[in-house]
Amino acid sequence: MFSLINRAPKRVQRSLVRSFAEIVATAPSADSSSIPPPTIAGPNSESAEAAPRTFKYKKGARRIPTKQDHGLYAFFRRKEQKEGEDLVGDARFEVVEAPETNQIISGRAWTAAELRLKSFDDLHTLWYVVLRERNLLATQKEEARRMGVVNTQLQVSSDKVHECRKTMARIKAIMNERRLAYEGAIKLVELEQEDVEDRELLKRLRADVSVAQQEAQKAKSANAKNARELEVEADIALAKEAITSAKERVKEARVAAATEQDPAKAKQADKERRRAEVDLQAAKSVQRAAARQKAAELARKRQLALVEKVKAKDAQLVAKKEKEVAAAAAKDAQSAEEAAMAAKKAEMKKEEEVRKAAAAVELLKEQRAKEKLARLPVGAAAAGLFGR
Repeated sequence: MFSLINRAPKRVQRSLVRSFAEIVATAPSADSSSIPPPTIAGPNSESAEAAPRTFKYKKGARRIPTKQDHGLYAFFRRKEQKEGEDLVGDARFEVVEAPETNQIISGRAWTAAELRLKSFDDLHTLWYVVLRERNLLATQKEEARRMGVVNTQLQVSSDKVHECRKTMARIKAIMNERRLAYEGAIKLVELEQEDVEDRELLKRLRADVSVAQQEAQKAKSANAKNARELEVEADIALAKEAITSAKERVKEARVAAATEQDPAKAKQADKERRRAEVDLQAAKSVQRAAARQKAAELARKRQLALVEKVKAKDAQLVAKKEKEVAAAAAKDAQSAEEAAMAAKKAEMKKEEEVRKAAAAVELLKEQRAKEKLARLPVGAAAAGLFGR
């Protein structure tokens, strides 16, 4: 607000400035109980080192009681108490400091390198410490203006305000850097998470493709097996047809050779018969080969089935053996637990017997002591019990 007032024109300033109570010069009153006007002591004055001035209030004036730790006291700088001073209330704080004090007590703004080493809590605390200093300086400047100081810039150094503003601006810059770094780290984590998810998805897709390839290979093997079986069946059927055809041709050639009168035709018929017999033998060979192939395929199927059966039986035996081993281990554990319980019971029983024996010994000692006391005379017994 003060920066807005300083930049505004002269004619606008009066409309924006709030009217404060001003000290009006009046004639001194005859009443001795009136409050004298305050005086500002110079730096070389003898009253500068004197005790704090106390004001007498008018009779009947009512002062509102205020807590010693009221929050508005933070707008004023606390005085340094000297030896023997006991300041209370408003006297503990300086309303307006001397310009020489501001020149002696000086400082600098926090650098960005120093602020980067601070934690979030330290930066938060430092922000409000600097803000309190700015409020304190603004309060002193306003109090000096109300007291009639013409040049308030000499009273409150603008360099201090500038250092406070620089510190607060650097704190904001450091917080912005940390925010950007946090957002960048979040993005990196999200990218890494996406990479992990992509790898998992690719792994699952590869597993699905591998399963599909295995199923396709199994289907292809089954189709090839069925194709081989069909080929064998077709070869057998063709061989049967070829044998039947060859038999008919041989029969026809034999009939033609027997009934033919022409020697040349008879010879041709005999040659045809021989060719038909050769074809018949070839067809029978093909049939036998197809039959052997079919038998081999059946034998292979039986062997595979037997292997699967043996594997299943072995798996059952292994499972049974593991079950027996687990049962034996559980039985051994139970036996060991029972043995431990029995040993513990025996030990407890032994301890109980020892306690009973000790109690019996103590009881026997007490009985013997009572018998010994009973045998003594009355005076001697009393002397033995209570002493002389």
